[in-house]
Amino acid sequence: MKRFGNVPVPSIRSPKDLKRLWRLTQEAINSGVSLIIFPEAKRTRDGHINDFEEGGFRLAQQLGVPIVPVSLVGSFHHLRTGHWLLRPTTITVHIHDTIDTAGLNKEDIPALKERVRNAIAPPVEASLPPKK
Repeated sequence: MKRFGNVPVPSIRSPKDLKRLWRLTQEAINSGVSLIIFPEAKRTRDGHINDFEEGGFRLAQQLGVPIVPVSLVGSFHHLRTGHWLLRPTTITVHIHDTIDTAGLNKEDIPALKERVRNAIAPPVEASLPPKK
């Protein structure tokens, strides 16, 4: 049986907390757990894709694990930021091609981040009204 769990991300990032995060993440991956990382780090008010944070990409690069970009189309309509009311909607999941991180260094992170964003954003953006 595969176990599921979570790796808590500390709100204050002291060196001790980051070492613990890295250790827990490595243990989770070694035990066969897949991690879900939301690269924007926060929800948007209009559903459009914002800039991605580097943390998840640095983690994937340093641990040498592949990234599977996933677009969730319609989730914004189900639970809007600032509202507690769940609305019925259809959510379409697009699973994109796997991106290998083996052999990448920290200088490759901006390009990796952009490559993942370029995979995830088009289906999401196509489902929303144009940005104002």
